[in-house]
Amino acid sequence: LLVVLGVARLCRQRDVRALSSPLNLAIGAFVVWQVVSLITAVDVLYSVHEIRKSLASFVVFFLVLLTVRTRKQVDAILACLVVMAGLVSVWGIGTFLAHHESLLNRGLRASSLMGSSQELSIYLVLIIPILLCLGFSSGDRLSRFVCLVTAFLSIVLLVLTDTRGAWVGVAAEIAVYAWVQRRH
Repeated sequence: LLVVLGVARLCRQRDVRALSSPLNLAIGAFVVWQVVSLITAVDVLYSVHEIRKSLASFVVFFLVLLTVRTRKQVDAILACLVVMAGLVSVWGIGTFLAHHESLLNRGLRASSLMGSSQELSIYLVLIIPILLCLGFSSGDRLSRFVCLVTAFLSIVLLVLTDTRGAWVGVAAEIAVYAWVQRRH
């Protein structure tokens, strides 16, 4: 339904900004890869479920592109991302510490409000670079402080997920960010 409404809005307004996004090539390649993996999947129903989740994310991305017009709207979305990351991090750390007696037990993993530690780590891998970029680039001292504290809490929660692949992913993102900043 969201796709139909988005396409209808595009046709009505003749606005092709969403269609000419620089991410279209990457998203197209990802969709092609998902179709190939669906064809070769051992468990087709699981693959269909994962593709459905990915498509929902793409729809949200394009709907945001269609509706956001001003810097004030972008700032409001970023503020919501920071607040949600803070709530997810505080809740995840709090519930982990409340339900687990020892941090040394390697079998325990934080999952916060997500269904599993893997889903939480995917969320954190996506949100931590945004928090760090906002924390280092914001002009307002309070905003910088809030973003950096939230990034720190998110990194602590990422460690508690015990998902090493996500740790490597965040380390790579931070390294690329530092490299890009050094070049500019």
